[in-house]
Amino acid sequence: MIIIHPGAPKTGTTALQNFLFDASDRLREIGIEFPDCGLSRSGGHKDFRVSLNRSSLSDPYFDKIRSDFNGVFETTKDVLISCELLWSVDPRRIIESYPFLKDAHILVYLRRQDSMIESHYAQKVKGGVTELLPKEFYRKNMLDYDYDAFCNNWAEVFGSKNVHPRIYESSKKNGIVSDFLVKGIGSLLASKGRDYRSDFKKLIEVASDNARKKSNLRIHPSLTKTLLALNRTSADAQTKEQLRRELLKDFRLWNSLEKKENIFSESLLKKITKDFEESNSKVKSKYFPSARRPNLFSN
Repeated sequence: MIIIHPGAPKTGTTALQNFLFDASDRLREIGIEFPDCGLSRSGGHKDFRVSLNRSSLSDPYFDKIRSDFNGVFETTKDVLISCELLWSVDPRRIIESYPFLKDAHILVYLRRQDSMIESHYAQKVKGGVTELLPKEFYRKNMLDYDYDAFCNNWAEVFGSKNVHPRIYESSKKNGIVSDFLVKGIGSLLASKGRDYRSDFKKLIEVASDNARKKSNLRIHPSLTKTLLALNRTSADAQTKEQLRRELLKDFRLWNSLEKKENIFSESLLKKITKDFEESNSKVKSKYFPSARRPNLFSN
């Protein structure tokens, strides 16, 4: 079985991919290949994502990347691909570049849109990627967080039975790495008669340590607002980057502040929740029909 994990962003992917990177040899011993082709510690299979771009077709480096991945897919029984950058890709490009993946299973984590978009926005501000105000950012990017549209796009390519969404808020209670290994890929592989879950459980303690040490921690809302003001100045890029690094250095100062405030206003958070009610209801009906909770993200 080939399993593709396309995120979503801000659902523990940094901690998860750090763990998978460190545990790749042990996973291989168990029977699961986490390919090292173009692999990065905290970004997963970034080169797999770039290899889907048509602009990479004439690049010898990505010719080799595609060749290496295809070799793994054709010769290995159980393979895991993980990269949150796949969240925004057209899944048809995956089949065009890697026809062997037509029967792949898609394991994706979904997070409440209000907290996910706010967190994603903070990350973009932190990296100096956006200078948009919260409402502008949401208006420009809201379609990226329509989970029903996302699942439909991937189901059209891989089949609805091969798309497996999980709820981030529920999954993180016991640790996202633990959930991913045991209830995510572990359950999928067990359904095919290959039960690695007892082996995975032996890795959970190490996974918890890695998740605590290397996860992409959320920065304080006041720091996010300060960085946004920096991004919107007319200073040159080099000056902005130097100031950004200085601001990010003193985590003790920022962490000593109260964290009750939000980056987004209450009215914007409520609007986001309202905007996605219908989409989330469709996802619940399709993928969680027996769940007793009244909506997709209820406890």
